[in-house]
Amino acid sequence: MKNYIVLFIAFLIATLLRLSSPAPSIFIGVMSVITLYFLIKELFVSKEYKWLPNIASFFLAISPWHILMTSHQGENLKVFLTIVLGWVLVKGLKRKNLTTIILAVILLTTLFISYFITDVNSSIGDSPIPFLSTIAQRREHGEYFDSFATIVMHNKIINYSLYFLDHYTQHFSGDFLFIVGDIRLKNVLPESGIMYLLDILFMLWGVIFIIKKLFIKNLSSNKVFLILWFLLSPIPSAITFQPPDAIKSYNMIVPILIVSSLGFNDIFKRLTIHSKRNAIFYLVTVLVIIIFVWDFSRFLHQLFIHSR
Repeated sequence: MKNYIVLFIAFLIATLLRLSSPAPSIFIGVMSVITLYFLIKELFVSKEYKWLPNIASFFLAISPWHILMTSHQGENLKVFLTIVLGWVLVKGLKRKNLTTIILAVILLTTLFISYFITDVNSSIGDSPIPFLSTIAQRREHGEYFDSFATIVMHNKIINYSLYFLDHYTQHFSGDFLFIVGDIRLKNVLPESGIMYLLDILFMLWGVIFIIKKLFIKNLSSNKVFLILWFLLSPIPSAITFQPPDAIKSYNMIVPILIVSSLGFNDIFKRLTIHSKRNAIFYLVTVLVIIIFVWDFSRFLHQLFIHSR
């Protein structure tokens, strides 16, 4: 019963924070919060994760990234469909239902390709930079312009790969996620990242937790799905000319928030066990609440007062 009370609170917050957006977009954003709850319940069934669905749903409901993307109905819908299909796939994997697995994989692949169909128009293919730099780099070698070593070192594959890797890794930078955000959204959310500063702690802890526990001790097929989601989601934005793009990489939000939720869950589980709810437990809890309230208040202030 307590789980559904927390889910209702997350639902209410998600709805209230989106009242200025069109009704369909509000509905899709709120449904994403609810479906994420059920996805997490399927992914993490152990008792130690009993609060994880609530934590992840709450984190999504109040996420600056999620709130900002409500005005982008197409991207909002894609993320919602990805969560739903992910839920179906995980259920299929757990029940070893081949038909469900194949159908979910086909639909997820189609959805992933749709990002490229709509977004690749602004891809690096429209930018001559990697190709032109290849020619310029070869000319720097003078009479060895056409030598085998020069061609191996300076070719389209190498240049495009480096160009892509640079763009890809920018999506995991602290500037993009926590400090500056997407420069295209500076009029909507100035001087702010697309995640809360407190998420730095939870994300780092979550990554360590995943490496220690999920990778080493229990790497099941549904966890592989989550890892693939995390690694593949920045690709549509990484092939664009000016990344990181918060709109085209919006699918990152779900695996990132799951990692952050795992970190939060593990921190408070350890505090509860080792401190036995003594002064240290309450001190850390109060400190986290104070930082969160400040972080959330600052986000609302930047969004409603300083946006242009």
